[in-house]
Amino acid sequence: MPAVMLARALALVRLILVARILGEGGKGQYGIYQQALVLMNWLVPIVMFGLGDVAERYASRFEREGRLAWWVRRHALRLAATGLTAAALLLAATPWASRDIFHLDPSVASGWPLLATCAAAIIVLALYQYVAALLRGMRAYVAVAAMEVASAILLLILSTLAALRGSAVGLVYMYAVSVGVPMLFFAGLAWARINTTATPTTAAAPRTVHLSRFARWALLRLLLMMSFGFLSVWGVGHLAAQAGWPSRDVQEAQAEYAIPYRMAELLSYIAITAWASTYAIAAKFWAHGQTRRASAELFRVGRFGAAALALMAAAAVICRSPIAWLLPAYADVLYTLLPPMAGVFVWYGLLAFSSTYADLRETPHRGAWLWGAAVAAQAAVMLLGNPESAPIADTLGPRERVVVASAVGVGLALLILAPLVLWRPLRLTATAAPLALVALSALSLFVPADLVGWIAPVVMVAVLLLLQSMGLLIRRSDRRRWRRWRAAPARATLTT
Repeated sequence: MPAVMLARALALVRLILVARILGEGGKGQYGIYQQALVLMNWLVPIVMFGLGDVAERYASRFEREGRLAWWVRRHALRLAATGLTAAALLLAATPWASRDIFHLDPSVASGWPLLATCAAAIIVLALYQYVAALLRGMRAYVAVAAMEVASAILLLILSTLAALRGSAVGLVYMYAVSVGVPMLFFAGLAWARINTTATPTTAAAPRTVHLSRFARWALLRLLLMMSFGFLSVWGVGHLAAQAGWPSRDVQEAQAEYAIPYRMAELLSYIAITAWASTYAIAAKFWAHGQTRRASAELFRVGRFGAAALALMAAAAVICRSPIAWLLPAYADVLYTLLPPMAGVFVWYGLLAFSSTYADLRETPHRGAWLWGAAVAAQAAVMLLGNPESAPIADTLGPRERVVVASAVGVGLALLILAPLVLWRPLRLTATAAPLALVALSALSLFVPADLVGWIAPVVMVAVLLLLQSMGLLIRRSDRRRWRRWRAAPARATLTT
């Protein structure tokens, strides 16, 4: 987690630095770059087809049985085939994508270089995510952390160089290079470890593990999660284009939306990494029949992760003025949109925890149901009806309407459907209470922009203090575990 925090801090520095270098005149290119990122993130799950989730969930089991090398070879061939197919289809759809996704003016720029670079980056990113999932499944967390930090450092340096040229194609190309170089290095290390632990015989997967079913539902869930982000950035351009805005203004609107969106999205990245780092450990206990211990491990990190989400969201609200000073071209949207987007991604992170818990219980279809409901509600609020005649059109522009749609979608799935699907809603246990109260406290982030700085930080910190005073945040079992962990080195020294 410290390495992930460092990587996300570097991502925040990169976001601010690239946006400042591009400035007011580079808003259009920055908007194209952000649209390219969400398009790639949407296509990567299709290329992976759930293989990352399978590797993360069952890698430790296959490694123990000596059959992991055979599975990795199969996965590598499938990734290569699906990646090349997706790249070919994307290139074939270049005329449509240039017009309806990137809103490029044909008289100014061609979409072929951009789409070709995106196709290469999709393949590299799919391999990167698979290697990271495989390493987490093997519980090689130091290697995952090193790969994250190395990629973040490379991306900071190379993105800065690309921003100086002011080209969206260059930014996407540097993104692919920054992800690909660490991926190749750590993939070699992972393969060396797999070969040292493999047995000469390789058998088929155990019949008790329904890998195809798990992969299909994991693919659907990932697609829906990425669709949530794709609809957010694309929806701004779509609504602006429907309103008759020129192509350059559409791209600038996407850039203005993407700045607070990317800053708030860092909250969910940190949360999802926390759930993923514990998920492999919990899955190991679950595979050995220790279901209560597996749930306890996951919910322990869930409580601490929810508390961290609340504190970071409060810090984002407090620090929006200094951030706006660093990015004067985006000062207005940072002041008005950053707090509600922080609320959206607090809920996003907690909804990701809910789907992770469903995966642990080997019911990935329930997580897919939740994300399907979130995306359906988001699309309905955003796209149904004529924007010019909608009741909220008089007060909300394209950016604000997308924020409202995103909040409605993820809030519906987390606050209403998740308790019905995964828990007993009328029986709030001490384990789930911190998650529920943090989710409710995030409602304070949606108050008007002039008041949110006075209300939201106070409410969220007060909720955490209340949970701590009631013994629900750091429980007695957590303290005992912490004391045993601190005493372990001393016992090891005495034994030696």
